[in-house]
Amino acid sequence: MAWIGASGALTNQASASDVFNGNGSNTQFTLSRTVYNTRDIEVVVNNVQQNPFDGSYSVSGQTLTFSGAPTAGANNIYVNYSAGVIGILAPTDNSVTANSIIANAVTTAKLSDSGVTAGTYGNTTVIPVITVDAKGRTTSVTTAPVNQANGAIHEFSPTVTAPYTLTTGKNGLTVGPLVIANGASVTVPPGQRLVIL
Repeated sequence: MAWIGASGALTNQASASDVFNGNGSNTQFTLSRTVYNTRDIEVVVNNVQQNPFDGSYSVSGQTLTFSGAPTAGANNIYVNYSAGVIGILAPTDNSVTANSIIANAVTTAKLSDSGVTAGTYGNTTVIPVITVDAKGRTTSVTTAPVNQANGAIHEFSPTVTAPYTLTTGKNGLTVGPLVIANGASVTVPPGQRLVIL
């Protein structure tokens, strides 16, 4: 399982034991825990420790299999589990903070599609119309035609409806009459010019 940020905390397994009764014919016993290696458990039959390297027994998940059936007896088979790491816990939902994510670790492959078609918007005849949500994500892009006739005629709105300040270092040009609505304004910084034809 993958996640964003640092690895989840390791979880340790406490020492524990299983006890079984042999019957002289059964070779398989179900363990209470999943085991990945014969060395992860200690197996004792009739108070004799079994060798994990000579094939006396094998493990697969929660199944303990003996090469030969242990003799009959009450509680004559017991298994001790070694304490150790048994897995990695994934972070719980909403628990990974910005500080837990390495800078620049989130790539575009991990980002969901915005629904906007990739491409270039705008040219000499149309301009892009971009919609941005409250989180700064582009949610739609369309185009609108530039009001001009073959580049020879440019149309200007006759009314300023909101406060506007000329871009620093830029002059402005419009065609009058120019109406400034109530609450609106046009600010021309020092050294710049707004020409109304």
